[in-house]
Amino acid sequence: MTAESALSRRVSALWAIGVLIVGLAGCATRPPDDGTENLPIDDDTAGLKRGGWQDRYFSYGGEFKYFVGFDLQQLHADTGIDYREKLDFLAAHDVNKVRIWLYPSFFGLPGDRNYPANGRILYPWRVDANANKFDLDQWDPEFWSRTRQFLAYARQKGIIVEISLFSIQEPRNYFRQRDVSYAFHHRDNLQDFGRPTDRNGAFMRGFFALGYADNGRTLHNFHAAYIDKALIEFGDFDNIYYELMNEAPGERYWIRQELPHSWLKYWLRYIAEKTEQPVTTHSTGFMDLRDNNRKGWTRAQFAAVGRRYWSDDHVDGFNFHFYSSDPAAISMALNVFQRSGLMLICNEGDGYYDLDRSAGYPTYRITLDVDRLYGEIRHAWGMMTAGGYYSIYFGPVPLVGDATSTAAAEAMQAMRQIVEMTRFEALRPVRDDGSELDDLVSTWPGSGWQVIADPGVGYLAYFWGDEQENAATITLPAGHYRYAWMDPRSPGPALAVGDVALEAPGAVRMGAPQAGRWDSRAGLVLVITANPQ
Repeated sequence: MTAESALSRRVSALWAIGVLIVGLAGCATRPPDDGTENLPIDDDTAGLKRGGWQDRYFSYGGEFKYFVGFDLQQLHADTGIDYREKLDFLAAHDVNKVRIWLYPSFFGLPGDRNYPANGRILYPWRVDANANKFDLDQWDPEFWSRTRQFLAYARQKGIIVEISLFSIQEPRNYFRQRDVSYAFHHRDNLQDFGRPTDRNGAFMRGFFALGYADNGRTLHNFHAAYIDKALIEFGDFDNIYYELMNEAPGERYWIRQELPHSWLKYWLRYIAEKTEQPVTTHSTGFMDLRDNNRKGWTRAQFAAVGRRYWSDDHVDGFNFHFYSSDPAAISMALNVFQRSGLMLICNEGDGYYDLDRSAGYPTYRITLDVDRLYGEIRHAWGMMTAGGYYSIYFGPVPLVGDATSTAAAEAMQAMRQIVEMTRFEALRPVRDDGSELDDLVSTWPGSGWQVIADPGVGYLAYFWGDEQENAATITLPAGHYRYAWMDPRSPGPALAVGDVALEAPGAVRMGAPQAGRWDSRAGLVLVITANPQ
């Protein structure tokens, strides 16, 4: 069966039965020296490949699947977490992507404020129990074995894994904090390596300097060894991709500096020359859109940083952290990136819960905040209608499978179900001139809307905000179309469906569900597909 015919059957089946069937093809893993199963790659379609409009989307096993994710940074490394239970929970809700920090540095070492009092966190390097320090010359085989087993089980459950290799928090924050030990701080490793390079006691200039040396050793060699180890250990997994660094460069000052970008470009090329596994860059820090951009970005600066990477063949995609519940603001921020030819990914949304940390990790008390969850639903659909991907944030918080986790998982499940009702990989958020397709809509059920479309073939419109008219009017080419109104809060059948026919191009009105059947805070999705007669 060709990928084309498989896609056509997928869309037809989803419209016919209104449910989502999950199942990714098996992926290859490392030879089973640690109990992981070895499944060979059968053909060139296996694994994560870029495709669709502007190579914007991932295919897996020769088929496009829309990836919805959870950011679960320590899932592989915390020995107190049964990752199988957590992955089973996600797979049961059709969540097919997770993100981890390979080195979950925020925990530090035993005795630090974030370290579990009665637990154990594994790290890439051995921790000398007597000195309570990292040994940068020794790998921890238990860590690498557990991580391989985690990746193999994720593959078995049809889940891809984004592996974040570094984070800006390490040289900027953890290096300065006495209560979070950091592997490349001289007081925290046996090699007595790594001293402050910045006036505020941080390690930014040292970290990003490819030539940094201390006590007869170079940071370049430590970084190269760490990356090489990951590429070797995970080289046979085709359900993974890498993020080089979380939130680099992260501060306003660094927008104007070449140092972090030289570092990023060097290691992006280094990785790309050694593996075909995709690699993404988070080179724009985070552009906080919640309170008039308190981090000081301007959109011109944002775009200028992005353009450094658009022509770089070693980059597959950009990561963004917007922390915004306004899809229109997200769309505006991403507009300049729409024709970059790279994937657009939010791998960390904002929190959607109230968190009581008083009992310490891992016994945080989590309470669902419905308004914030609905804000994250808007955040997610803002990314989707901009042609991107989204992962909801859990970060260093245990996924417990309670009502809070379930509400978030159901929202992600609904998103995947709705998006896969279309041939989403052909949808585009802008025309060739960069103008958005939102002007196709002339009346709407909410106060805001975003449109992504393959004109004449498929459309997806997301509406949110105060309820307006009880219908949407959208301009379409001549033809027969089927439409469905979907609730993005949880999976289920359409709220309303219908068929329309146009003998000539023009505007057509599609009745929306009655008020009370949807929540304006979470929004409403209109899916339209061509229905040849």
